[in-house]
This record gives sequence, structure tokens and C-alpha cells, in this order.
Amino acid sequence: MPAPVENHTQDIATLIAAVDSGDRSAAADLFASLYRELHSLAARQLRIGAAGATLGATTLLHERGGAFHLTTLDTETAESVSLANEAAHLNDALIALDDAEPLLAELVDLKFFGGFTLMEIAAMRGVSERTAQRDWQKARLYLHDALAAD
Repeated sequence: MPAPVENHTQDIATLIAAVDSGDRSAAADLFASLYRELHSLAARQLRIGAAGATLGATTLLHERGGAFHLTTLDTETAESVSLANEAAHLNDALIALDDAEPLLAELVDLKFFGGFTLMEIAAMRGVSERTAQRDWQKARLYLHDALAAD
């Protein structure tokens, strides 16, 4: 039986206070407690809203950002789509982008595969958000043209 919410909240508040006072072991305990709570929430979300989902609670917990949506793909659609072929074309386009513009390829990796926002990427690179937006547009155009040529 899980601990009552009120006691759990008090435990977390106590751990936060201990971390603030410099207790390193409390930091590990706080992380473990919050991780367990998030894992429990992810498992509950999967139980109530994702019938047929192939993700586990741990995978869902480790996905980045709030824009994650569970979707399903019916078998008729899956059989008619040549994902392997599209992935190969995308990979070729990304390799060509990396050869032509390595910084744009890195931006695509950070945004598309890493899940970072343009604001976060701009901060990492020490440029304005507008510069990151322009670079993102250039990268998208390059990839679009490369994929359209195939």
C-alpha cells in the first residue's frame, strides 16, 4: 500500500530542506524518491490512457519534454508505408547536410533527436534565438530539397 500523499509530501519537503543545508545523502534520497513518484505517475498514465501502447513506464519517464503523445499505427497503414526506405533517404540527407554544413547538421541532431528547443540550442551555442531559428529554417530547407530530389 503506498504511503499517504500528505506523508510523502512531508518526506520530500524534509529531504529538500536537508539538501538545501548541504546533506549529500539527502540529495540521493530526494532523487530516488522523486524518481519513484514519477515512475508511478508514468505507469498510471499508461494504464488509464494508452491501451495497446508499446512503451513501458520507464521509457515514458525518460522521454523528453511535454510534447510527447502516445499514438498507435494500424497494421494496414504500417504495411503500406516504406519506413526503411524513408529512413535511408533521411540518413543520406543528414549525411549530405553534415558534409555541407556541419553546424546545421548538429542543430538538427540537437533539436530533432535530442529534443532541445531552439532557445536551449541558442544558449548552448552562445547565439541569439533568432540566429538559431534562421539556422533551423536553413537546415529544414536543405533537408526538404535533398529529400524531394530523391
